[in-house]
Amino acid sequence: MSLIELSPAELITWHSPELRLWTATSSHGYLGMVEKDAELYRATDAHGRFLGTFVTLEEAKRSVASPPVSAFAGRSGESVLPRMLPEPQKDQLVARIAIVAAAVSATVAAGFAVFGVAVLSLTW
Repeated sequence: MSLIELSPAELITWHSPELRLWTATSSHGYLGMVEKDAELYRATDAHGRFLGTFVTLEEAKRSVASPPVSAFAGRSGESVLPRMLPEPQKDQLVARIAIVAAAVSATVAAGFAVFGVAVLSLTW
């Protein structure tokens, strides 16, 4: 994957092909899009990665025009997670992800156990 590094003077063109949808392009090609969902604006980059939810269209467009270098680091290297979620919500999200991961693991393990018993009973 290559990163598109835009200079501050790089021209970004915005189009609105549909109501509540804006797409950004530059001389490098497609940069991303902004969708209005209810009263908020959701921004995604050229690869469809979620950049954030914003209160204003201008904030969402700015995030598409200057996306972070990676999913977790901003251009200067700082984490973008704090701007996306406050600390208590991050902790809750991590805890929920851990619970879901454990439940999925247990379900998969149980599935393999049942499948293994079924296969063994067929071979006998």
